[in-house]
Amino acid sequence: LSDVTDHSDSTGVRFTANNLTATTYYRVIVKNGACSNDTGSAMAITVNEVSLAGTISGTNAVCNGTGTTLTLANSRGSIQWQSSANGSTWSAITGATSATYTAPSLSSSMYYRARVKSGVCDSLFSNSVLVTVSPASVGGTVSGSATVCTGVNSTQFTLSGNTGTIQWQSSTDSTNWGNILLNGTSGTYTATDLSTTTWYRARVTSGVCSVVTSSVGKVTVSPATVAGTASGDTTVCASGNTVTMRLTGSVGSIQWQSSADGGRS
Repeated sequence: LSDVTDHSDSTGVRFTANNLTATTYYRVIVKNGACSNDTGSAMAITVNEVSLAGTISGTNAVCNGTGTTLTLANSRGSIQWQSSANGSTWSAITGATSATYTAPSLSSSMYYRARVKSGVCDSLFSNSVLVTVSPASVGGTVSGSATVCTGVNSTQFTLSGNTGTIQWQSSTDSTNWGNILLNGTSGTYTATDLSTTTWYRARVTSGVCSVVTSSVGKVTVSPATVAGTASGDTTVCASGNTVTMRLTGSVGSIQWQSSADGGRS
């Protein structure tokens, strides 16, 4: 041993070393009267640095059926990851002893932490993190499609069977869609005073899960009815006559009528 220090005040069979900060070797020199010294074998007192728990980071919100990777940084000591469903009762995760832990596909929210122990030093626990699991987004079904006349009209759509927050959308060609900014986030939406046929659907998002869309509803808008103008011969002979009349400028289905007195009832 180099740099040997004699402990002149320690001559008994018992020696106590205190407050060691580094690994230190010890040996005993024994002398009996006039006999030569006998040196015992050296023994080492290994000093472990105190445990450092470290800090966990990583994605803490996932969609149902998705995993996540957590990382423990600035720790000192051996690592054992633990999990808990309630944040109180913890269980060791088999094989999870490295600085990173990848949680498998999750179906419910789960807490995670790491138990860190440096040698014979006391164990410490890192911060705990809650990985929340959002149910998968479900678009649902839109009901309430109708046919209305242009101008003053009202049609209420209802979304059912959905999972997630709602954003109603509209389209005048069923291809290009835009968000409805006014009153467009509840389970029902009322379309009013339409002048053109319009399609409606809901964009649904559950937490961090992917966006999905609902089925599509439609308001078919009929143009205002226009009677048009009837034309043709207005005077004929009472015997053997044929009159052909023509209606022009009309909008809508046609039903001809006749009357002996010109009444409209």
